[in-house]
Amino acid sequence: MSIANAAITTPSSEIERKIQNAIEGLPFEYFKCLSERILPGCIENAQTICDYISALKSEINPSDCYRKSTITLLCRFSIFFKNAKLFKQITREDILLSLIVFAELRLQTHCINGSEHITFVVCN
Repeated sequence: MSIANAAITTPSSEIERKIQNAIEGLPFEYFKCLSERILPGCIENAQTICDYISALKSEINPSDCYRKSTITLLCRFSIFFKNAKLFKQITREDILLSLIVFAELRLQTHCINGSEHITFVVCN
């Protein structure tokens, strides 16, 4: 990289490059989720997701399906807290609360769809 190009690189172009690297080979919707739903609200969480996916790619070479699931889960988790909490600030109680809410939503979805069985049960 030349000195002129280094001066042009901004934090936003750096995070966009990280997002591109994290979603490489995945459908465009994953780029949109990170860049439009997470990045504007919490750049730190977007960076954390990208850094985590990058570490996964370098250490275990995850499948595209695994990366999709991980990105989806982490985006939903950040959105659950309205992008107002950094991942490193989230407590055990926050995680339990989100699991309960996600489970309730899933149960409601099954009831609405007329499913005869429950695939996810919350225990106290």
